[in-house]
Amino acid sequence: MKFARARIIPITILAVTLTALLGAALAPAARAIEFRAGGNNTTVDSGQTVDSTLFMAGSKLEIRGTVNGDLFCAGESVVITGTIRGDVLCAGQRLDIRGTIEGDVRLAGSEVAVDAVVGGNVSSVSERFTLKKAAQATDVHAAGNEVYLEGTVRRDAAVSAGSADITGTIGRNVRADVGNLYLGPGAVVTGNLAYRSASEYNRAETATVGTVKYEQATDGRRPFNTAGLLAGVALFFALNILVATLLLVLLLPRFFYSLSTYGREQPGWTVLWGVVALAAGFFIPMLLLSSLIGAGLGWTILAGWLLMIFLSLPAFAFFIGRLLMGRVTQNVFQYALVGAGVLVVLILTPGLGVIVTLIGFVYGSGMLAGELMRRFPPPRYTLLDQPHTYAGRLAPHDPPKHPPVESSTKPATSTSKQKRKSRKDTSDES
Repeated sequence: MKFARARIIPITILAVTLTALLGAALAPAARAIEFRAGGNNTTVDSGQTVDSTLFMAGSKLEIRGTVNGDLFCAGESVVITGTIRGDVLCAGQRLDIRGTIEGDVRLAGSEVAVDAVVGGNVSSVSERFTLKKAAQATDVHAAGNEVYLEGTVRRDAAVSAGSADITGTIGRNVRADVGNLYLGPGAVVTGNLAYRSASEYNRAETATVGTVKYEQATDGRRPFNTAGLLAGVALFFALNILVATLLLVLLLPRFFYSLSTYGREQPGWTVLWGVVALAAGFFIPMLLLSSLIGAGLGWTILAGWLLMIFLSLPAFAFFIGRLLMGRVTQNVFQYALVGAGVLVVLILTPGLGVIVTLIGFVYGSGMLAGELMRRFPPPRYTLLDQPHTYAGRLAPHDPPKHPPVESSTKPATSTSKQKRKSRKDTSDES
């Protein structure tokens, strides 16, 4: 009993902790939120004002009006020309950010361009990132293949890229891990320039820079771009979640709806089942694989565990989408689109991505394990009715005892007796 308590108490504490983290991660759902999702073109028209946090998802997104709150969006093409009085967290193939952004901007996509006055910082993970000439930001963090800083950075810039061109103004320092670095005409780096590259940077005659610190890659090779690699992996991981969620919900809409129902109705058990499933699904196969006899079963359980891991984040994304859009629409595909978009943005948010991913694995696995336990309950090995035994064996079941059936032949009444007697008397007279 003491051993069981010692194992249950830490699991319960962890379950409560993860439940609290989940509530904190989904706290915006309790505030005023507006959702817009659907067809090819989803917009906030010019002159229109949204007085809440806004979630948008669709093929083409355009925000021309004003959003008095944060903006979360996911789409193939995103264009912002209005005013956002909060943070912007968006993912897509092409992102064009203009207008005025009072908070921070966090972006993930293939082609990202910022031509806005940003009150906070700009963070980008993309194939090609451009801070346009008229753009302004406090700090800039950019990772990708090509980075172009043409605008004004009020404080520091950090770059991890294959190539980086700086032709704008940097208020303080620049840190770069690049293959090639170029300071073009009119570039101004007020503070220090510290960079790591295979070769020294190129500098135009009119470029201005303070102290330069150069670290050459070993053996003259291009430096290993750790930050760029991690950023690329994160982007690839997030976009695969988006695609996998949409495809799986398209194929199995009822199954994912049932999973989300279990997650909504049994949040505590969902977290507990998730912790147990993740732990048991990993450690039990490891024990079985250490023995020759249990290797086959160990590989089978491990394959199921990996499948659960694969399905957990799409299930969690659908759960988020239904939680946010349940009162707006009954379209399961919109649940998947909005939920996956929000999850992708949260995963790509610095400092929050790891926590959200962990919560997604636990809660998604818990929904899968709990729903499977509900659909396929464990077999019962106790006999409710004890049968008779004969010679040490189970005797055949006795035939069912039916209630006695009343005879359809009714007893003769006095009237029928009198009729038979009268017929007899008549025959005797004749």
